[in-house]
Amino acid sequence: MNIKPIRIGIMLCLVTILFGYILGGAFGAANSTIKGYFHQQVYVTHAQNFTSEQDKVTAYNKAKAYIKRAHLHSGAIGSAALVTILALGFCGVSERKKKLTSIMIGFGASGYGVFVWTLMALMTPMIGKSAAHELVAVLAIPTGLALVVGTIVTMIFVMVDDK
Repeated sequence: MNIKPIRIGIMLCLVTILFGYILGGAFGAANSTIKGYFHQQVYVTHAQNFTSEQDKVTAYNKAKAYIKRAHLHSGAIGSAALVTILALGFCGVSERKKKLTSIMIGFGASGYGVFVWTLMALMTPMIGKSAAHELVAVLAIPTGLALVVGTIVTMIFVMVDDK
């Protein structure tokens, strides 16, 4: 297998996986600091953005949940996307098709795994859960679609490969 046409996608996946590892390490090393940051954002810095105490509690709890999702999604999606790209690398399609598909998958993995859930975690304490969802949907939809389309394209390439 020639790695050159799929290396950008591979690197995006590896960066995504590494991000998940780093977040996991951060949880182990500074969990109370992370929680303190979210608490400060909700209850002090952006307290005026919430209409009730329950909204603050929800925002704080969701921020903690979303940063964990960033960790989990980065590891899981990054790994699954990496395997998908490696399968693509063995297909007998043109290098151009491999390159475009691997970039699409890598973009989807890094965008969804790293940026979507991290942004949700960082934005929720500032503007609340619903507003953060609306804001991050602009990134979640194209990156999620890139993952799905790239995976389907790879499945097609695998099925029609007569190499």
